[in-house]
Amino acid sequence: LTCEMSRATLLLLVVLVVSTSALYDRFSAVRSLTTADFKETKKGIWLVEFYAPWCGHCKNLAPEYEKAAKALKGIANIAAVDATKEQVDVQIQGYPTLKFYIDGKSSDYDGPRTADGIVDFVLRKYRNIANERLGGGSNAGGGHSHGGDSGGIDEKDVIILTDSNFEDNVYGDQSAWFVEFYAPWCGHCKSLAPEWAELATNLKGEVKVAKVDAT
Repeated sequence: LTCEMSRATLLLLVVLVVSTSALYDRFSAVRSLTTADFKETKKGIWLVEFYAPWCGHCKNLAPEYEKAAKALKGIANIAAVDATKEQVDVQIQGYPTLKFYIDGKSSDYDGPRTADGIVDFVLRKYRNIANERLGGGSNAGGGHSHGGDSGGIDEKDVIILTDSNFEDNVYGDQSAWFVEFYAPWCGHCKSLAPEWAELATNLKGEVKVAKVDAT
């Protein structure tokens, strides 16, 4: 009986240690990355916190980071790495360290350590990315073909939505969506078509760009 009680006590202590060692549990909006899945930051947009469970500043940041993750759900990937346990090739000079990743390229987070500050930082980065693509873009020197029919436009990255798949795709998906409601005969819609196709290609993997024939 004593042996069984000792085992039960030891198991309880182990559970308590495990439960208090991580700042973000499996129900958190913050994605916990491990050594194995850290490679996912090579694609898409990520904000990653590198922390130590015993760090007071990390504990203070945790509720604000959680709020930001909930606000940015479906917009950006908000993640955290327990740097005392996981082995990742990142230079960390102190805890917490936050880094912003765009398709694997990192930059340091330089905003306030509040939910509002984190959200503003991420949205500002999105705006900068979009502006850079509009300025440099894949069409530099090539120009656009405005007006006319959209038949010659490569719309491979534009998602076609209909009555039958709209709710399942848009409401049933946590991703961010940008949807155009158009009429095939509309001149303004035809003029927008090449820009819309380019937008879909530029934002592929980050925001889903779609269109619906509203007629």
